[in-house]
Amino acid sequence: MLFRIFSFFIIVGCSACRPSVLESALERAGENRIELERVLRHYSEEDKDSLKWEAARFLIENMPGHLSIGGDSIGPYYAALNAVFSNDTLRNWQDSLDKIHEYYKSGLRVQEDIKVIKSGFLIANIDSAFRVWREKPWASHVGFDDFCEYILPYTVGQYQPLEDWRKKFATGYEEQIDLRHPRLSHSAFWAATWVNREIGTQIRFPLLFPSLLPKSRGGSCREYALMGLSIMRSKGIPVMMDFIPQWPVRSGRHYWNVMLDNRGKNVVFLATESDPGMPHKVEEKLGKVYRQTYAINRDLERLNRECGDVPDFFQNCFMKDVTAEYMRTSDVEIEVPSSVKCSENYAYLTIFDNEDWVPVDWAGIHRGKALFKNVARDIVYLPVYYTSDGLKPLASPFLLDTDGKVIVLKGDTLNRQQLKLYRKYPPSDNAYAMGRRIVGGKIQAANRADFSDSVTIYRVPEWKSAYSLKVTTDTAWRYWRYLSAENGLCNIAELVFYQRDSMRPIVGEIIGTEGSCFNDPNHVKEKVFDGDPLTFFDAPTGSGAWVGMDFGKEVNIGKLIFIPRTDGNMIQLGDTYELYWWGPEGWQLIGGPRIARDVVLEYLAPSNALYWLRDVSRGKEERIFTYSDGKQIFW
Repeated sequence: MLFRIFSFFIIVGCSACRPSVLESALERAGENRIELERVLRHYSEEDKDSLKWEAARFLIENMPGHLSIGGDSIGPYYAALNAVFSNDTLRNWQDSLDKIHEYYKSGLRVQEDIKVIKSGFLIANIDSAFRVWREKPWASHVGFDDFCEYILPYTVGQYQPLEDWRKKFATGYEEQIDLRHPRLSHSAFWAATWVNREIGTQIRFPLLFPSLLPKSRGGSCREYALMGLSIMRSKGIPVMMDFIPQWPVRSGRHYWNVMLDNRGKNVVFLATESDPGMPHKVEEKLGKVYRQTYAINRDLERLNRECGDVPDFFQNCFMKDVTAEYMRTSDVEIEVPSSVKCSENYAYLTIFDNEDWVPVDWAGIHRGKALFKNVARDIVYLPVYYTSDGLKPLASPFLLDTDGKVIVLKGDTLNRQQLKLYRKYPPSDNAYAMGRRIVGGKIQAANRADFSDSVTIYRVPEWKSAYSLKVTTDTAWRYWRYLSAENGLCNIAELVFYQRDSMRPIVGEIIGTEGSCFNDPNHVKEKVFDGDPLTFFDAPTGSGAWVGMDFGKEVNIGKLIFIPRTDGNMIQLGDTYELYWWGPEGWQLIGGPRIARDVVLEYLAPSNALYWLRDVSRGKEERIFTYSDGKQIFW
């Protein structure tokens, strides 16, 4: 023990040599250094646990950069929030929360933990973490290094108030854990599962105390994951949080939990939403996956130290790359053109988020090349570098295909191809499932009101976002309709008729099956002709329902447009569109703005390119795509 005390004073007191990591952290604490030294001395005294001293050192060495919310208003702020969350009769929570936040925010401030944390708070956290680690049977498989990340940290996320959430979660959430079973009582998997089922739901609100998360009633995936961290760590269940900075197929981030099971494997779940071992986003491409850590990523720390300009995402040094745990990956080497003046010798990979390129990976540049490791496959990336003016392209975008092959998407202006575009965004699962009800449906014409003399003009063979049909028969008919497929509920959104050689729709009297499913007035047959593809007819019967028009006389229809139940991301009649391709100068407009007169847009564009179709009139969901074998392939 005397050796440990002597070593402590050597570590923190030697100024003649290069400062240790611990000494550098203590220097960063400034006037608060005395509080941190008190913690180290506390665990260096007689008969103290040496592992607790090591744990204290781990927390202090990695504390620089951890931020929390404090200030004069923090106490009243907590009390006001707690009052709202404890009021079961309060109807409009969000208005009350917004008013509370607005009222107290002037007295709140961002603070560096290392400059404000108190010795008593840190000692209580360490002792509590060790207590559950050593006492709870489901934590017996956790080694010290894993303990430091999965259980020990006093904080579960940046910009949260410092509070003793372990003490507040000391009781509760364990009632369902079956300690009588000799095998299951030692299972971190079952402990996490049983606790997860007791947590409940919560609501999203900024600056929320960890202890208040379980009281709230809804929220984002990040709040779910943070709640899982705080509650389960307080019980000695080893849990961390993984996340992606950007979905590779749509906008937004995603957060979830991982639990270290008795086999040493990280098992995915999301607190309150899915139990360990249950499917969680298993069908989704994830791109780059990071794990939030308490320890500083020294490589990211060096990046921020060496570069004057770093993308916001990589200014966070408390994460590590775990992509290879989730997806098949490859290492990708990018040649940096000599013409590129990348003075800071770092490059980044970006993924498209519907509007901008978002950095998700980084690598150093050595001898004119940047080597990106563990890059997820079947995703399109754009290599860039970063300056004070933002992102700058470093090379052409590329697809890393499922076999790990790099396919450079460099548009060929000498060899152009014809594009037929039906959508600006891939169909949602629901839009596809509902839209498929149109398969087997029929377009029919007749001269008798009961359609006893009807002829079938077209039978729908497969699902499309929308249909543009040229009528080949010259026969004129008075009644025209769409007849639902079997069990299709007549789920059609729009039906438009054009007389032969006319570009203007013709209208008549709306006819068809009366009523709607569940008598919903928003889903009656009139919605098929309201010009809004987001409304639709949902018939009261699964089969035999129909909708159409009585034109009052025989008319020669030359063209029909009909749209199944949809999500609004197909080509919308009357909207203005712009098509871009990625060229030497970035996104380049092909032609000019174009008003959609049909549900398909045709362009002559450079081949082997990456494209982006924008609806100038409405909507935000737009995805980049390539074009092959007459089809759009969205990325």
